[in-house]
Amino acid sequence: MKLTTIRRTALTLTAVLFLFYASAAAEVSTSVDSSMAYLEKLADPATFQGRKTGQDGGQRAQEWIAAQFQRWGLQPLIGDNLLFPFPMLATNDIRTEISLVDDPRYGDLELRLGEDFTACTNSGSASLTAPVTLVGHGISKPGKNWDDYADLDITGKIVIIFRGEPDHEHNWIVENSRTYLFNEAVERGAVAVLFYQGSWAINGAAINVEAYHPDVPVGYISESAVRILLTGSGETVDSYKTKLKTKPLALELDRSMKVDFLVEKSEPGIGYDVVGVVLGTDEKLAKEAVIIGGHSDHAGPNANGVIYAGADDNGSGASTVMEMARVFAQNPQPRTLVFCLFGGEEQGLLGSRALAPEIPDDYTYVNMVNLDMVGRGKGLTGFGGGDQVAEVWNDWYDSLADSLKDQIRPSRAWGGSASDHAPFRDVGVPAFTLWSYGEHQFYHRSDDLFFTIEKPAMKSTLVTTAAWIQVIASYPDSFDKKNLSARTVWHQGLPFNIIRAENTAEETVTTLTTRVNSGMLGTVLVLGEGCTHSVADEVAKRIDGLRDAIEDSPRLSIATSIKNLRSNSRSVVGSVFPAITLNDAATIDSTSLPKMLGHGVSWVNLTPDFVNNDGLSNTFIRIVNGSDAVLSLPLNTAEYALDSIEKITGNVILIGDWKHFSTLSDESLDKLIGAGARFELEVPSKLLKKAAKESERIAKYKVHLQPPAGSYDESLEWVNAARKAKIEDVTLVEWLSGNISLW
Repeated sequence: MKLTTIRRTALTLTAVLFLFYASAAAEVSTSVDSSMAYLEKLADPATFQGRKTGQDGGQRAQEWIAAQFQRWGLQPLIGDNLLFPFPMLATNDIRTEISLVDDPRYGDLELRLGEDFTACTNSGSASLTAPVTLVGHGISKPGKNWDDYADLDITGKIVIIFRGEPDHEHNWIVENSRTYLFNEAVERGAVAVLFYQGSWAINGAAINVEAYHPDVPVGYISESAVRILLTGSGETVDSYKTKLKTKPLALELDRSMKVDFLVEKSEPGIGYDVVGVVLGTDEKLAKEAVIIGGHSDHAGPNANGVIYAGADDNGSGASTVMEMARVFAQNPQPRTLVFCLFGGEEQGLLGSRALAPEIPDDYTYVNMVNLDMVGRGKGLTGFGGGDQVAEVWNDWYDSLADSLKDQIRPSRAWGGSASDHAPFRDVGVPAFTLWSYGEHQFYHRSDDLFFTIEKPAMKSTLVTTAAWIQVIASYPDSFDKKNLSARTVWHQGLPFNIIRAENTAEETVTTLTTRVNSGMLGTVLVLGEGCTHSVADEVAKRIDGLRDAIEDSPRLSIATSIKNLRSNSRSVVGSVFPAITLNDAATIDSTSLPKMLGHGVSWVNLTPDFVNNDGLSNTFIRIVNGSDAVLSLPLNTAEYALDSIEKITGNVILIGDWKHFSTLSDESLDKLIGAGARFELEVPSKLLKKAAKESERIAKYKVHLQPPAGSYDESLEWVNAARKAKIEDVTLVEWLSGNISLW
């Protein structure tokens, strides 16, 4: 029996045993009508006034949820109270008014709160009239070749910031945050700040305590209001945004605005999570826990008393969590279940950030499932994160009846930090993101009301999530010592390796699928070596066989561009680059190579013997430039191949090890980057400390770092070794995926 057959048999037996174990427990029966009833109460403007954390309505909503938990028999996770308090900056909007002054067409024009502008949560207070200046993206980073404030004095000005990122090959995550943008403008003398981010002004966007300026008003402004301000300036909204794609453009307008904000700070500022536990029934597995959560807060009333009820965002998720808490309290599972309703999400994930570091270490936390905005759509639920526990997810998902499978859209968990899964991911818990596919057109608007909720979306999320909870809570194998924490980093990465194809397409697909399950989403699959007519015929034949085999595999896709690696990863689909290896430049002819490239070879891997001291031949360069193929060269050939690299129009990736990279001067690297080359390095665990000392250089040259090729467990141990080397997770993620995303 072949090894692959033995492996398949073992996997099949594991799947059968697992599914038998999961089906042994009675399927829980949930009620969408119950969750709709909870939602109707949570989203009633008169009952909880929009559930804003730090205000009376928000606190009463959490107390009501806690009372239901207590009635259903849930126990506290921390201390002796189902309510978990956390300190916060809390404010109330008393008056928020903005008007245009002496507009040439409209005179003094009062803008409409909630339509033309909104006030940010935790805005400062002031009453002032001042001229208006557009400051582009509001970013000052000369080191990244972008400075919206160069030679610009905004002292005493009201500034408008166009939220977005320059079209430059840099990471702008920090600079595109409200914290950075608001602080930067205030430090430069702005007396009020307005953000522009689309056709309507976003309500409920929060300023956190690190950016709180009690004397500086801040809010959002609509496109219609910006259009009025731009009248006579020589720019339209679209023309201004287009010019910002290539260079900073400050625009001092011949317009003034009056801003009158009165926002009162509440003392003491306290928010609450609701956290309840259903203890596990299995003596061993009860020490492992699954967390199910969603935020229950929203934006509350504005200064005019208009209440933002937040039915979809996120009364829908909160009420679904509540129904699962009720049902699973009556039907305990082998593992312990922790149900959380977070406060303060709308103000910067305050509740989940407070809770995640405090979860007791009495348990091994196997999975966190976060539900956010599940109330719109026709019954399709996004499940992000199953790849982190592939040993459970894949067998379960593959075994589902079509009627249930059709309600689920698998993907990776979102890697950002703007939803409540993120704090748990950041403390090492594999975290899922769940949402409903649909038009969430009432997002942060006053018409996000109960009657807009679509029941099929609620039902789909409730049924599929409850099914998953039962499966992960019943999985018979312990997750102890399974490197769960390292998975939260590794499964944000975009690692890739060059490997040889197996003897048959079917065996190759089995190998590729195993790689995807272990988080290795990129494979440069060498189908042949050399460039003769016989090799070209064999490569074409193998590509056809590979395409046919992959057509039946939902987890694999033929890749034609390095960008496919990023786009396919969102759906946990492995990118397979059909490749050839060339090791003798003398064998290149003008027919075989174009034939292979035309038939689907998307990656050409060159050995050191191919890249001689004279670089690459003009004939080879001409052929490669006639395709979209990626070209990879050994890093140790790069300097004498520089002239050739400059002539190549497609992607050139220099592959090597850390030792050689560290010997290259900045001058050499600047030339290679300038020629269009990119770097992929394999760094063994023992050299991670040295790499950590060069983190700025790695970022500057957009270097993709990953461990040497190895098993899944070895990859996870590499993450652990990096942490021991004092490398932060955010840096690791940049090495594994962030830099390659900028190529």
